[in-house]
Amino acid sequence: MTFRFPAAALLLLAVSCAPGAPQLMPKEPLFSLELGTLEDQIDLFQRPDQRSPERNSFLFYNGLVLISDGNARKIMEFSSYGDLLTLYYNPDANPVPALLGASSTPGQVKNRRAFPYPFNELGELALTSQNQLYVEDRVPIERRVFDPATQVVLESRILRFDRDGKFLDFLGQEGIGGTPFPVVERLTVTANGELVVICRTGKGWAVWWFDASGTPIDKTLLGYSALPQPDGSAAGSLLPQLDTIFADWQTRRLYVKVDYYMATMDSTTHTASGIQQSQSRIWTYDLATRQYTKSFALPVLKRQKVKGDPTDPVGDRPYQFLGVSDGGQAYLLSSPEAGSQRFVVTHPDGSIFLERNIELAGADTLFAQYSVTRTGLLVGFLSDGNRVQMAWWRSDKLLGGYAQTGF
Repeated sequence: MTFRFPAAALLLLAVSCAPGAPQLMPKEPLFSLELGTLEDQIDLFQRPDQRSPERNSFLFYNGLVLISDGNARKIMEFSSYGDLLTLYYNPDANPVPALLGASSTPGQVKNRRAFPYPFNELGELALTSQNQLYVEDRVPIERRVFDPATQVVLESRILRFDRDGKFLDFLGQEGIGGTPFPVVERLTVTANGELVVICRTGKGWAVWWFDASGTPIDKTLLGYSALPQPDGSAAGSLLPQLDTIFADWQTRRLYVKVDYYMATMDSTTHTASGIQQSQSRIWTYDLATRQYTKSFALPVLKRQKVKGDPTDPVGDRPYQFLGVSDGGQAYLLSSPEAGSQRFVVTHPDGSIFLERNIELAGADTLFAQYSVTRTGLLVGFLSDGNRVQMAWWRSDKLLGGYAQTGF
């Protein structure tokens, strides 16, 4: 394990304190993973026999970090200090881990564990309060089928493991042992242990809701052709596009981010010249009534135009919707500009509650994935191409009375 700290903290602080700019919310590195194929490393390498690097995902829960490594077909569980605690691995793609032999020594305390399982293609992760692990895995290619009703290939199932690493069963659309899902966009375990599976299809986004035993509770399709329009907009004047969906932690409702586009006109010919984004809104969708009940518009963040640079992009900087907290606050993160991103927390009515800047290494960042925990903690999964870093920004400490005590 290696630990990595910001190299230009004073410079970043000076930039973030420019007049009118929100304060800097400092990044706190947790730990870094080396690239490689050992049990405590992550494999991001492109190989000639692969179509493309397979998916990686991460989950921060109760102070633990779970990372799925698609190329290596394994799942690693770390403490927040970077100590490898548990490993689920495909033995055909990984050498026998050293910790497996240590954990099986008679009379030794087994605080580090390894469990073999023949994973095929890993995807999303979720964990219950009883440490039951949900893992998206693809079925073999010969078992994948095209569903003409939804116009998508059915290829994912949700594996379940108990707290001792024992494989229990798998969930499909009808529950235990059911039909595969489309590729899963998001898995969520709610406060009362219900599992929400969110998928994208050719007709819209499909949402399956299961109780803690794996019995189906609800299924709904948010169709592309039935997306809501903002109040006051003329019929057909805005083109809606469903960007993403999150499940509420406490109740059976969804938060849906919809981007709206409008046609642009050429000022010379007075003909249509393209489209541009008009606004983005987050809608609340009630599963009981099957209706969009309310919405608010996301704040607008203008790009800073570079004088004399005709190639500099113009327009607004879009916000990524990171999810909601237990209290219903929405979390947003802007696209980067000059190594800085705007982090915004809104009240449930859309008014801004918290606004900060976060700073990254800019061009040195190969990829960056973010998530927000139920308690409002911003977590990042970052790579500069040489290693992968886990970091957090303690946004939960800035939430006043909304802040929770755990992670």
